[in-house]
Amino acid sequence: GCQEIRQLDRAKKNLQHAIKTLKSLNMLIVGIEQQRELCMKKQYREAGELIRETGSLLGFFFPKDKSQDDYSDIEELRMLKDEWDHLCNQLRIQILEEFELVERGIVQVDLLREATHAVDAMGMSAVHEVKMQFASFVLRPYADIFEPGKPDGEFERASRRFSWLKRTLKDF
Repeated sequence: GCQEIRQLDRAKKNLQHAIKTLKSLNMLIVGIEQQRELCMKKQYREAGELIRETGSLLGFFFPKDKSQDDYSDIEELRMLKDEWDHLCNQLRIQILEEFELVERGIVQVDLLREATHAVDAMGMSAVHEVKMQFASFVLRPYADIFEPGKPDGEFERASRRFSWLKRTLKDF
């Protein structure tokens, strides 16, 4: 009677959870493989979307809320997470190199625009790193021109500093 129905209900819930977990695992594995390919092909916009999706799947397996199931004791899942972390780090380095090409006069506007989507998907630390690198590149001439001891480096020439900065910011 009732006992058997409850037992079947519990079995059904367990089966549904197992199916959801297997589907999530399959999507995670496929997502990581696709992420690797997108990074090699420099398809940064798509890579950014995939980072968000696979990150969400990793959140299923490694939840911040400890009241949910946690799979962190499964070595294979930890290896997948480590691989995902490694791919994100490699992508971050690759994108920083793309921005370094701007310093050499090689500007690929569309590629950089797409790269910003991937950087955004990687989180605030990656965004900060790209911003700092780019700001350093833009302001490097300022340090040379207005270096203390040089004629334009004197306090009396502060208006030239602001004019230079205004012109430079208009370029970007």
